[in-house]
Amino acid sequence: IRDYKVTGVQTCALPIYVPAAYGSIVFDAPVTGVFITTGGTFQVVNPASCTLTQSKQFSMPSNCRLQYDGSVTRTFKIGWSVSITGGSPATYSMICQFTIYKNGSAIASDGGHGSATLQATSERESTGGVFLANLDPGDYLEIYCTTGTTGDEINFNVGNLNAVSIT
Repeated sequence: IRDYKVTGVQTCALPIYVPAAYGSIVFDAPVTGVFITTGGTFQVVNPASCTLTQSKQFSMPSNCRLQYDGSVTRTFKIGWSVSITGGSPATYSMICQFTIYKNGSAIASDGGHGSATLQATSERESTGGVFLANLDPGDYLEIYCTTGTTGDEINFNVGNLNAVSIT
């Protein structure tokens, strides 16, 4: 943009480019025998194998923990999903609740919570959500789950947790 007539100085107003930050973890092999240790209390979903599939300014320092490694606080669109089947006993009705935790605490967001009702061990159910959250450098995200009964068994078929910067 030239501004010779007013100031005699050439100026340029270009937007400042900030590269996107994103990360994605998946567990795509069935994880069997996740037992609820205390009914009604959320516990981390920590399958034996998780993979960091896409990453720019994110890492997975421990299994299924998605950590933001950028240098500034940013707003992210967080997406997550899980597919589950019941374990034992063979016939029952079980409501599985899931929530996303940031740095070990539940995120207060409607999209950060979901539930799935299992009626039998052979039934497969899915749930997930999308929401916005601010992440500071070093913040991490994890999927937690619970049911109402101690000793319930959940089998995870697939799942993912994704974060994409929007600021």
